[in-house]
Amino acid sequence: MQNFTPLNINKFKIPDKPRQQTPNTAIVKRPSYVPQVIFAAALVLTLGVSVYFYQQYQKNPGQLALASTDPNQKLINLLEKLVILPADETPTIGTVTDRSQLPSQFLFKNAENGDKILVYTQAKKAILYRPSLNKIVEMGPVAETSDVSGASTSSAELEPTTFPSRSVTGRIIFNPVTQTPTFPPSSEPAADPFYPSPTTTSTP
Repeated sequence: MQNFTPLNINKFKIPDKPRQQTPNTAIVKRPSYVPQVIFAAALVLTLGVSVYFYQQYQKNPGQLALASTDPNQKLINLLEKLVILPADETPTIGTVTDRSQLPSQFLFKNAENGDKILVYTQAKKAILYRPSLNKIVEMGPVAETSDVSGASTSSAELEPTTFPSRSVTGRIIFNPVTQTPTFPPSSEPAADPFYPSPTTTSTP
């Protein structure tokens, strides 16, 4: 009977299972071009605005400076957006400083301290403007005369203007221009052609 030697498993070396290399799953960040695009757009916009104002300055060097510094011109520019102003005429601009001293005429009926008064003497038009509301309070025709009692421009102190303006001589009356039909004495009004008077016949 044969003797069997027990198998000693420790004598045999079993190689370890090779480890599998895991792929690199790290996310590669792409460079962002958003800041560069924003900077380029801002640069192009700035250059475009600069070129535009330079061209405007070359066309009329004095007009651009006047529009940006003259308060009276700014006021006129605001009113041009609200109403059609008389062309080819520079208005005389005044500021209401004391409402109680204004004459009791229709143009000053709703005036308040701080309102602006623009008088176009050639066009015979006056405008009462309220800067706090950006609204025209009143408009109406004006009549200029050399001597009228009770009407003067002392209640509205005129502001100095930097652009040429025609000085207002005499006194200005702010009231509507109305016409009342007059008839010669001892005569009857002319018959209306649209409504002829009925004819009368006498009977014997």
